Amino acid sequence: MNEKQCKDSIKNEVFMTPEQRARKIIDEKLIMSGWVIQDMKELNLNASVGVTVREFPTDTDPIDYALFVSGNPIDVVEAKKSEAGEHITSIEKQSARYANSSFKWVKSGYKIRFAYEATDKLTRFTDYIVNPLYK
Repeated sequence: MNEKQCKDSIKNEVFMTPEQRARKIIDEKLIMSGWVIQDMKELNLNASVGVTVREFPTDTDPIDYALFVSGNPIDVVEAKKSEAGEHITSIEKQSARYANSSFKWVKSGYKIRFAYEATDKLTRFTDYIVNPLYK
């Protein structure tokens, strides 16, 4: 990152909402973990083995992040601002609803393994295979 990009990045962060800041850090963590991140308008599930799609539509609501491996949905992430961290378990019902939703344009037969609740500082997950009672 050059000096101008660094200054622009800092300038942009000043005007971000708390949730936008959290999503920026979540994006960075996903990228560092090897995920390719896409918005719905650039959807290409074949862009990489691991593709994360922001605001992926379901039959309930769009998911903040839907994670796909080889084109199949495997995980969902519900992103929240940092202040939500102390109440992160209260968000579990929302991410569980997404995990049990039907993903648009995806054939049936898939199972969501993990549902994550994340802020810029905290990530919590439920494994629905190890803990089937949650699903």
